[in-house]
Amino acid sequence: MFQSDSHHYKISISVKLSIILVLGMVMIFGVIGVLNLRLQRSHLMDGVYQNADQVSDIIKRGTRLSMLKNERGRIYQTVKDFAQEPGILKIRIYNKEGRISFSTEPNEMGKEVDVHAEACVVCHAGPLPSANAPIFERARDYRNEEGRHVLGVISPIKSDESCVSAACHAHSADKQVLGVLDVIMQLDKVDTSQHENETRYLYFMGLAITAICLLLIIFIYLMVYRPVNEIVEGTKRVAGGDLDFKINIKSRDEIGGLASSFNSMAEGLKKSQHQLLSAKAYTDNIIRSMSNSLVVVDQDALIRKVNKATCELLEYSPNELIGKPLRMIFAGGYFDDVGLSELPIKHFDISVETTYLSKSGKKIPVLFSGSIVRDDQDKIQGVVCMAQDVSWQTEAMHAGHLTALGELAAGVAHEINNPINSIINFAQIMIDELQRGATLTEEIPTTIIKEGDRVSGIVSSLLSFARERERVKTPVSIYEVLQETLALTETQLIKDGIKLEAVVPHTLPEINGEFQQLQQVFINIINNARFALNEKYPAANPDKILAIFAMPGSLEGRPAVEIIFHDHGTGIPTHIINKVMNPFFSTKPAGIGTGLGLAISHGIITDHNGKIAIESNEGSFTRIIISLPTTPEREAV
Repeated sequence: MFQSDSHHYKISISVKLSIILVLGMVMIFGVIGVLNLRLQRSHLMDGVYQNADQVSDIIKRGTRLSMLKNERGRIYQTVKDFAQEPGILKIRIYNKEGRISFSTEPNEMGKEVDVHAEACVVCHAGPLPSANAPIFERARDYRNEEGRHVLGVISPIKSDESCVSAACHAHSADKQVLGVLDVIMQLDKVDTSQHENETRYLYFMGLAITAICLLLIIFIYLMVYRPVNEIVEGTKRVAGGDLDFKINIKSRDEIGGLASSFNSMAEGLKKSQHQLLSAKAYTDNIIRSMSNSLVVVDQDALIRKVNKATCELLEYSPNELIGKPLRMIFAGGYFDDVGLSELPIKHFDISVETTYLSKSGKKIPVLFSGSIVRDDQDKIQGVVCMAQDVSWQTEAMHAGHLTALGELAAGVAHEINNPINSIINFAQIMIDELQRGATLTEEIPTTIIKEGDRVSGIVSSLLSFARERERVKTPVSIYEVLQETLALTETQLIKDGIKLEAVVPHTLPEINGEFQQLQQVFINIINNARFALNEKYPAANPDKILAIFAMPGSLEGRPAVEIIFHDHGTGIPTHIINKVMNPFFSTKPAGIGTGLGLAISHGIITDHNGKIAIESNEGSFTRIIISLPTTPEREAV
């Protein structure tokens, strides 16, 4: 019942309850016992008083006749005989003057008593007792000179008519009390009996208290201590993770209800734990199964968790990454040495294309995004970083670039052929004229220069598209991008009999982007339109038209530029329109195209924070709408 820790002892509630109940019971029984003993003694003394009074009456009746005849010797003998009875210590007779006229102790006869003595104070504290005074006014309980406990009872010797006419008559007729009979009784046996009764009573009371206390302690142990201790043990077991522990208390009282509630709570916790573990296992399985890299960092930008894809991508083991700064996985320059809480929020709340650095030193292009984790007080706890390996996209973009370049080269070769033939023809004319000695006019050299400039411009545009540029977004004019794109594709469109209708104002606002990537998107869309128009109209047709429009617009409430490509080709079936931007999906016959054109275009437009939408009606038209946000004003430093 006593519990201790390293500093002090704790008294359990069962001990406190036992102490309170035992002390309360002892006090109650003690008070009841004292009152009962007093009541018993009072009843016992009442009996003694009555007995003493009866003895006095018997003595007076036994000596009455002798008193009437004034036979003193006979009176004294009778009194002596009564004094021999057990319990009577002595008997005295007082006359009217308070003198002892007779006593069973001869040496007292003739003496006047001390009216202030304890044995006499009852009679002499005032007038003589009334003839009809109750016993309690005529009795005195005291200890004599020898220290013995005695009871003295005085009984008035009354005067009546027979006394007035008797031979001993020596008083007037109006005198009612002639003397006093004083009977002194021993109380030793009474005291002994009382003491034995008290001892016996206390003994049995002690036994009763002890038995009741034991029963109380057993009851408290069984009904309070053990159940409460079992509940406490249960809380410790559950706190330690043992959710299978059950409290085996079947009582229908409050403790039983508490135990039942505890078991229900433990069962609920077990179910919740199972759900949490299942959710954690499910989440861990998702994280392990992710193809994208996931890195969790704390508020100090230290790595705390990585998934399998991250380790495979970077060629590190989890232990080699956990606890390391986040900047170590970047190719350089993206993070500095400060803690995450000191970095601008924009470093983590945007998606950017950056480069990871593997353990072997390999640079891996990734699309990086981060989500900040905050607590209830809105303080940064860490960041969940996601990265998608875009190596294949880069390679696909490069392949698409080469494919477009190849298609352009075929058209450019045809376009260059005409001005070269013109140059050759005019050069031959010049030779013929010079051989004849004719004078050359300015027309022929001017035409040669014009056709040469035409060839130079075509080659320059082709070289500009073919050249690998640094992938840096800068303010770009959509007008210029479309102008160069059409310079490369217009010859092919004319060759295929496609009529081009282009409305592109040169006053369009600039957008922030990569010139070459946007050009690749536009070339890919134009080539798809060429294929669809040629499929529907193999020969010339008035409806074989490609329309290109560019105009100011809006994107999610921000200023933007909208570029629309509209053709009247074969269109796209409704059931596949949502798949055409998936990688490697193509509606073209096998061997024609890679299925990456629109997927790459979608990736480029998304990287430019824009959107691309496709509207189509099979057999009627296809409309591709590209929205790109305009260049924002520079933020004040």
